[in-house]
Amino acid sequence: MKKKIIALFAIVTIMAIIVSVAGVFVMVSLVQEVMMRPYVFPYNSLYHDANHAIMSNFSLMPPVHTNPTVNVSFDYAIPVNWMPINSFSYSLNETAHTKLTSTSKSDVTYHVYHVSGTLNDLPNGYYEIKIYADYVNGTSQEIDRGSFRVDPDFKEPTLRVISPTNQTTYYTNSVHLTYSIDSKVIWSYYALDSTSNTSAENFVRFNGNITLTDLSEGSHRIIVSVQTEASRLSVHPISTKTIYFTIDTTNSP
Repeated sequence: MKKKIIALFAIVTIMAIIVSVAGVFVMVSLVQEVMMRPYVFPYNSLYHDANHAIMSNFSLMPPVHTNPTVNVSFDYAIPVNWMPINSFSYSLNETAHTKLTSTSKSDVTYHVYHVSGTLNDLPNGYYEIKIYADYVNGTSQEIDRGSFRVDPDFKEPTLRVISPTNQTTYYTNSVHLTYSIDSKVIWSYYALDSTSNTSAENFVRFNGNITLTDLSEGSHRIIVSVQTEASRLSVHPISTKTIYFTIDTTNSP
């Protein structure tokens, strides 16, 4: 009987220790999670393992800028056990480094830097920009690069949907789909009565002008999306128009 009581007491003691340890582990995990939450990069969650530098939200788009003032901004995060960064800088076409403005914050995993700057009064032409991290020991490392062009005469293409026309009633079940755009077309798609403006499976590729057939009675919405040689270089890489029209075959004039 005494042996059973001793054994039972031992089991209860062990269970209490396990529960206590588990509670501490859970508490530590929760504290860490709460500390981390303001700094988590959800768009880079696959790399959030304290072994990679993370660069995100890089602003230097599009490839062609019509304004000679170009803004640069990005977020950069390094694991806390890496050498801290003192500042960030850039070079244009292999010129000397120019400092960027940066602010930082830290959590238990990463030092997080928000970096920004403005490139002023850029002459027309082609530029290659390189971004550097300048470490506290005096060394610099290139962390990214890109290219762009400054051209104030650049014009975004104008997409015009010729048919169907917006807010028009058609008294037939067949309507022509035609458009014009002032640049060489790379591809064109349309989405008819799609519930999503972005889901790829809702878009149908077409070449040139086509006829939409067997249209049902009632209201319709068509989204026409076109990419051209010019639009892919612009702020809006895809030219898009949305047209609303109605089919009413029962009240044909």
